[in-house]
Order: sequence, then C-alpha cells, then structure tokens
Amino acid sequence: MYRYLQDLVSQSDDYRGLRLYVDKRNLPARKVYEKLGMNGEHYLVFEWIP
Repeated sequence: MYRYLQDLVSQSDDYRGLRLYVDKRNLPARKVYEKLGMNGEHYLVFEWIP
C-alpha cells in the first residue's frame, strides 16, 4: 500500500508527500518507516494529554 501511495504522490502535482505519525517509543515501526526511505526530520509534535 505504501509503494502504491508513493507512486501516486510522485506522479501528481496535487500532493507533496506522505506523512505517518508514530509514537517515538515504537521502535519496530520506526525501523520499518526508515527502511521505506522516510525520516523524522521535518516536524516536532507537542501535545498535552490529561
């Protein structure tokens, strides 16, 4: 599914990229995303959860 969406974005003038949110403690997911060529360099998320 990721590769399919990546191809759609690459061929479109309407989309700029893909963004996935992951808990920073979820190391297995982060490794998968890194293997797909993604990185976490663009955003920081600040939140408050009571």
